[in-house]
Amino acid sequence: DKNTQRIVREWYHNRCPLTGAGAVHGTHIVNIQAMKSMDDPVNLWETLQVFWPLKDLNVETLDILGQENRNILPLHPLAHHLWDRNKFGLRLIEHPTEPKTKIYLQVNWFKQRAGEIERENRKDAKPCATPFAGTDLLDTQRELTAATGVTGREYLQHGDVYMLYNPDCAARPLPNIRFLEMRYAVQQLFAGQQTAEALRVIFGGDAPDDEIEGPDPDEAYMPADWDNMITDAYDLGILDDKKEQAWRQYILRSTYRRYLNNLRATEPESEGGEGD
Repeated sequence: DKNTQRIVREWYHNRCPLTGAGAVHGTHIVNIQAMKSMDDPVNLWETLQVFWPLKDLNVETLDILGQENRNILPLHPLAHHLWDRNKFGLRLIEHPTEPKTKIYLQVNWFKQRAGEIERENRKDAKPCATPFAGTDLLDTQRELTAATGVTGREYLQHGDVYMLYNPDCAARPLPNIRFLEMRYAVQQLFAGQQTAEALRVIFGGDAPDDEIEGPDPDEAYMPADWDNMITDAYDLGILDDKKEQAWRQYILRSTYRRYLNNLRATEPESEGGEGD
């Protein structure tokens, strides 16, 4: 997968299509870790279809195998961070006449999260390694010469539309339209759940006791959105070190246990008659 990320970044000349920055991550559109931990991902998307009419939603839609290079969008590290934490979404707009070579992405700063991740209400907050405010996400490609007389940069604004264009769609395909639609639909659900107020409700009580037996599961089974919520709750001071670890272990073990139960349920029954 790292090789695929490297190749796709090269298609974009190692630049973020939103900011123009030269240092980019090969960001997954549909999170691979989240897909691993789902009990029944098809049912999840069927539920989403009730709220957002995703066309032709079926099992094949979720098959990333063979489409790995269409599940990656190169983004500046800060844009990647804010996108993963549902601070902003990218709403797909299909091109009316050339959908295979051109797509539009519209920036949507979710109102539910406005002003919530800047750590304003934590008195003992440590300086962040990178800025978290949306106002720090700049588009270096814009020129303000006409307005100010000098070349400058401009913030990514709510409603801004970017066009991705690639005439050679066979060799370098654009991101998968359905993956982008799914990602945006999920973000609309989680944007409200990850506000500071919601996190205080979710994590405000006692941390769960980890009474789930079994080996320590690999971190790959940690649901991405739970991982982000726990991290944000810790950074906001809602969780201390002990509670943060307790919640993380509980969610990780619970998810892994559900994964094993689902795996056993799909195993074929052993051969033998009724009397065996």
